Amino acid sequence: MAVRPLSLLAVFYGAGILAATAAFPLDPPVPGQPAVDLLPAAVGLLLAPAITWILHRRADLRPALPPIILIGSTCFILGFLSASAALRVPAPLRALADSSAGITAAGYVVSEPRIGQNQRTFELDLREAYEPGGGTWRGRQTLQVTIWGGTGFGGQQERFGDRPERFGDGQEREGIGGLAKGDHIRLEGRLTWPRPRTNPGGFDYAGYLAAQGVRLLFTASPQGLSRLAAPHSARPGAALAGLRMRMAAGIGLALPSPRRELLAALVLGETGDLPDRIIEDLQRAGIIHLVSISGLHVGLLLGACLAIAERAGCPRRPALAGGLILLVGYALLVGGRPPVWRAVIMAGAGAGAFWLGRPRDGGNALALAALVLLALNPLMILSPGFQLSFAATLGILSAAPALLELVSQRRTLPGWITALLSTSLAAQLYTLPLLAYHFHFISLVALPANLAALPPVGFALGGGMVLAPVSALVPAAGRILFWPVDLVLRYLLAVAGFFGGVGWAALPVVFPSGWLLLPSYLPLAMPSLSPLRRGAALALAFILVSSASAAWQNRGGTLELTVLDVGEGEAIFIRSPSGRTFFVDGGGGSTGVGERILIPFLRSRGILSLDAIFLTHPHLDHYGGLQAVVERFPVHLFLRAPFPAFGGEGGLDPGFSQDPRKDPDPVNVLSNPGAGLQMGGRGPLNGEHTTGGSMTGGSTNSSSESGNPEYRALLETLARRGVPIRTLAAGNRVDLGDGVEIEVLNPGPVLFQGPGTPPAENDYSLVLRLRHGERTLLLTGDIESAAEESLPGVGRAGSIGPVVDVLKVAHHGSRSSTSPGFLAAVRPRVALISAGKGYGHPHREVVERLEASGVLVYCTPRHGAVTLRSDGRRLEVRPFLRRSPGC
Repeated sequence: MAVRPLSLLAVFYGAGILAATAAFPLDPPVPGQPAVDLLPAAVGLLLAPAITWILHRRADLRPALPPIILIGSTCFILGFLSASAALRVPAPLRALADSSAGITAAGYVVSEPRIGQNQRTFELDLREAYEPGGGTWRGRQTLQVTIWGGTGFGGQQERFGDRPERFGDGQEREGIGGLAKGDHIRLEGRLTWPRPRTNPGGFDYAGYLAAQGVRLLFTASPQGLSRLAAPHSARPGAALAGLRMRMAAGIGLALPSPRRELLAALVLGETGDLPDRIIEDLQRAGIIHLVSISGLHVGLLLGACLAIAERAGCPRRPALAGGLILLVGYALLVGGRPPVWRAVIMAGAGAGAFWLGRPRDGGNALALAALVLLALNPLMILSPGFQLSFAATLGILSAAPALLELVSQRRTLPGWITALLSTSLAAQLYTLPLLAYHFHFISLVALPANLAALPPVGFALGGGMVLAPVSALVPAAGRILFWPVDLVLRYLLAVAGFFGGVGWAALPVVFPSGWLLLPSYLPLAMPSLSPLRRGAALALAFILVSSASAAWQNRGGTLELTVLDVGEGEAIFIRSPSGRTFFVDGGGGSTGVGERILIPFLRSRGILSLDAIFLTHPHLDHYGGLQAVVERFPVHLFLRAPFPAFGGEGGLDPGFSQDPRKDPDPVNVLSNPGAGLQMGGRGPLNGEHTTGGSMTGGSTNSSSESGNPEYRALLETLARRGVPIRTLAAGNRVDLGDGVEIEVLNPGPVLFQGPGTPPAENDYSLVLRLRHGERTLLLTGDIESAAEESLPGVGRAGSIGPVVDVLKVAHHGSRSSTSPGFLAAVRPRVALISAGKGYGHPHREVVERLEASGVLVYCTPRHGAVTLRSDGRRLEVRPFLRRSPGC
């Protein structure tokens, strides 16, 4: 095995960066929390000795080991220091971000503004910031700016096909219309910290921004924005931005959705407008890399350039120089993402070797690309695109030749198929652990899907790059000329839909920690193994690590309850000791909570189905994410409570009586197991109807459904998928197995007794008392003080528990709940609060009341998701963000 000096330098430099990112957390500092995370720091600092020990095992390297250790240690220290500097935020800006005070900032727009729903987002090279009445900070710091409100160019929302107008140089203009890369602007707003990952399996927004060199956010309104100077139209950045915009517009005018979004992603890397359904199909089929600008695109472009130059009789050296200039321009055009720069640098290294008459070495070229990119931005190593691009390329360089030789021995396959098969297999093999860590599943159909999709991609890419400017200039001609590309796009969408739609296309994989990547990739550091054996050992290590992770995370014998961080809303996951899985609610204050939080969480745990969903009450912040969950996961039972009709139209939700007092005595579902439902082959989980109607297997046209289309859609989806729907009321019990029982305490007859105003909507929430051995947990939905007082035993301390170990605080910690009398009755030891940051929840008075009672308080805005584990006696509380109790 050849020694590649640049590879050793890149490994040591990258190890130093990883050690720094482990030692210094990305999330904002919290009083009382150490500035250095000692455990990850210790693990990170062991990387250099571990690498040195591996090198010592190479007999041919032992004579050169002292200089290698010296140079490697220097690179490790440089990587650690560079990453530490990139992670550091100047103290004045930290103070402004901590206080969220209003400030005025000035700087240069360094990215093309991205247009969303009533907002624009861009990166700003901040040069100065000052607080009214305070001092002025001057320096350089990259911010991500979001401007809310205002309209697009010309007063319209800018979408595909819009023709934005540009304003002249030197002209000042208020608002966000016409904002462009290179503008020197002043704006008013607030500095804030990006939210770190707060849920298992969730998206690491802070890490995503840090990989782009962004550590702080700035939120502003268009009223406080003014432009100080415009970019000169002849500047390369402005010209490329204009070309990109015109190409996107040309594609939009020539093709319908979703094919225009697909071609824009292929040609320009514009994946933001791709429908979620298309992205999911591409991911499940294992061909999402087609819409990531990378080596495939760069290779096709350079190959086309050299072929044209050869036909024109141009010498090889000038042709290569022209091709590299074209590649750099294309990289700038598509936004300069890590995979495309990696490919451009490797192409430049190959061209340099050709000019110097030296043999090309892909391994050193790959290491050179890593060193250059990480020197420019050390935190780029956190980017999934960076990691996947380098891992796939390493696999192609290392294992693809050996695989090609092995596959070529079967002469039944054409040469292009064997080459494509070997390359795809090598890339998939080396990216397995990374795919599992970032996306929580691996595609089982990636090889056939790539064989079907890759051959025509070059035609679509080349045709799109040539025809997009033509279509922008002459729309009618573009619509005619694009038809061959359109056919290929239809084919690619069909391939993605076919392979991605296979039920077993994606295999969920449990891979909870990035540190597990180290043992998974350890076989690559075994030089005594051949490339094929290293690849096989990598696959075996990945299987062992992921299997051990799944066994540990889903270990039996304990009850698990996780309150997920969904913002202003609530979603609670329960796993019984034998592995039955449940959700109690599943909503949040923002859109897409199902796709962004609930589904990634389930996938990260390797969960394939849910035994039941309990809906405490049909308010959107408690069920908004369940639609996505029900569409993607088998659900065996849906349990809900009576609830008033939406819109004040009278009556209760379908299947419920007008007054629970008129219903028969609630049925103890444990006493009639024959009436239960067989779920997943693991025995009955019983949830009997306690009221007059039935929703099982059908839907209704009640006023409540017509008054709330989102809830109606959820009920229709449940009915379409054949999910039985049951009604619960006070007195029902649900057996989760393994000695775990849920008793329903609300809504009950006491709530409806007596004259006066009917109960508030929140008071119809299910209140669930969960017992496991000696431990009791109380889940209270959104009930307010009236419903709290109606619960059995409240007002007579000791009747409800005799003590509640864990209280899920009602209504996100609102002051209308958790009354002193209720708190005296339940006497919790631990309180969990699920809340957001925009509604004043949790109320300070409620938190102080809990803390004054000696209760340990955990809340999702501070701690992220909070997980409890119990064996029936001991109780362990573990917040996702390791912070002390308090809220």
